[in-house]
Amino acid sequence: MGVIACAQPTLGGEPEPSPVPASSVPSVEVVSCENIDTPYAPEDRYADTPIYVGNEMPIDEVRVFAQTLDGFRDVWIDRAHNGWIGVGVDDADVESHQAALEAEFPGVGVVAVEMPYTRAELEDIGADLRPRLPDGMEVAGVDDLRGFVEVFVGPLTSENVAAVTAVVGDAPACIAGIDPSTIPAPGPQPDGGEGWAYLGEADTMLDSEYPRILADAGELETAWKQLGLVGAPPAVDLDQKVGLYLVIGHSGSCPETRFDDVVVDGGLVYAVIPSITELTKELACTADWVPRTYLVAVDRDRLPAPPFQITAELEYGARVEVTADLRVPGSVPARDEVSPAEIVPVREQTPVPYWIETEFPWPMTIDPACGVDYLGQINDVHWHRAEGGGMPPEWEAAPPQQVASRCCIGQVRRPSRVATDVILQLGRRSPFRSSFDRRQGRRDT
Repeated sequence: MGVIACAQPTLGGEPEPSPVPASSVPSVEVVSCENIDTPYAPEDRYADTPIYVGNEMPIDEVRVFAQTLDGFRDVWIDRAHNGWIGVGVDDADVESHQAALEAEFPGVGVVAVEMPYTRAELEDIGADLRPRLPDGMEVAGVDDLRGFVEVFVGPLTSENVAAVTAVVGDAPACIAGIDPSTIPAPGPQPDGGEGWAYLGEADTMLDSEYPRILADAGELETAWKQLGLVGAPPAVDLDQKVGLYLVIGHSGSCPETRFDDVVVDGGLVYAVIPSITELTKELACTADWVPRTYLVAVDRDRLPAPPFQITAELEYGARVEVTADLRVPGSVPARDEVSPAEIVPVREQTPVPYWIETEFPWPMTIDPACGVDYLGQINDVHWHRAEGGGMPPEWEAAPPQQVASRCCIGQVRRPSRVATDVILQLGRRSPFRSSFDRRQGRRDT
């Protein structure tokens, strides 16, 4: 699924990014649902401290107490307000609840919030919208915490957005859809493309989803028969080409896929196999994994020099590493020259997830030569060393198992001169000084 937009209530003077206010007069404003936060109380209910950067706030204890309050709906972490705990209530005395929360949890960032809509109200809105939506669009569900109805529109074209907006009006309804540029063009299975040829496919797999190299006629014929394919495999010049056995997984309720290309990117060979499910069925696709095997032939002169990897699915597919030089005409790899390989995640500019929580470590690679004067933006805060400079001496000298108690932002694993793997443990006590400048969004460690 691609971009999501929403017609939401607005309120003057709200912080950036703009979450859904607790109560306001609705107006039609199409914004990204990804930018809609949980509801919040009037700004004077919040303060500059305490500041929570992980999950150290006592949300479980607050939840237990909040369940005794009249009209209790739910609790959440409000990242737009320093990680404070929001306590949502329906049709209740918010002032009284706020006083009770402050008495029970002195010094804790916790705020009572009147919810914008009840679930029953949202379901009624969805029921009203459903028969009035254009063909191919549907109500996908309701988010009773954030307070909106999600409407799936298919391709997010200007025409579709305009059509659904005319129906939605000022209702709290999200518009969910697919970026048109990512939709595969319709059409049948091609016979091949530049440097590759389609041989066949089967809705099953052999004993494993790991790719196989079919470098001689006997291997290709055996795989063809074991997959239950009819007749003989197409003739392939295996002196100049090599056969590949590639397995993908698809949804059992959305089985339409098509083998579109073989890509060689440096030391990685992977397939492009888009789903061509009808867009109106997109939300109904089940999450089961049903195997499908493709047999293709690839020109040997397109393959990389060894070692290289092969996979059917770039992000999550099983991989094998090949140490044989398959560019040599007619060459057949030995058994020990093709072996399972670890999936190496593609490095993004942001080396860590947007939110890191305590007790849930996340590996991060840093270069000791650059130091850790600035680690980057983590948990919506820019992290710096209080004193600047290179690597903290504690990280250089302490054994890996001891560093977690010494460093508030991490522990070192497998130190090396080139790179050090760091496990971020935000919120831990340490000998490093810590401060926070709200105006600059800076956290010193």
